[in-house]
Amino acid sequence: MGLGQISSWTTEVVLPVSGTLTTPGKNSPRADAVLTAPEAGVPVMFVEVDNGTESPLTLAHKAGRYREFFRRTVKPPTPSPNLHTQTGNPVPMWETLYGPLGREGNPPLAIVFTKQVGPAAMNNRINNVMRLAEEYWAGQHCELATSYGSDEHDGYTDYADAVPILVTTLDRLRERGPLGPVWFRFGHRTWQALTDALDNPDDVRGFKRRAAQPR
Repeated sequence: MGLGQISSWTTEVVLPVSGTLTTPGKNSPRADAVLTAPEAGVPVMFVEVDNGTESPLTLAHKAGRYREFFRRTVKPPTPSPNLHTQTGNPVPMWETLYGPLGREGNPPLAIVFTKQVGPAAMNNRINNVMRLAEEYWAGQHCELATSYGSDEHDGYTDYADAVPILVTTLDRLRERGPLGPVWFRFGHRTWQALTDALDNPDDVRGFKRRAAQPR
């Protein structure tokens, strides 16, 4: 089953870092598309289509604007079983619009490269965007002692404030489909299927599993 059979697409969506949905503040990102496909494990994904006219630095700065939007909090309009809080405490604005992800962190940002260039040129463009946007996608490394009084340390990465950035090309999508191994997640090692690319294998879950193992 492809995403097209179970998903909903909205194009040219303004995401207000301030102001309102109808009157957004300055520097609010405008997503080329917003995908909602909860049946495929993607409650929401924001999509930027890159045709090669913008510099890698411009693309990296867009990731920063998305993080500003993800950081924005509002009071929930009414108590809802779909939100993480029932007390009236502030919640992320994006969650009031699209619902919770069911996992830690922010919604993913997908960049789809549409310009046909050679493999070396495409790799250079992807690597440049990844390097320039690292502060937005990398997460925060947390190091902890493995036991009281021990000099051994272990750790995990906290992705609560990170922007998961996935990239692909139009050719890969046409050839393998959106559920195939066509996504490269910044910080991961290889091209992956969408569900694997959205996972955070080095987050606190792995640390807890290791800590629970007998020594």
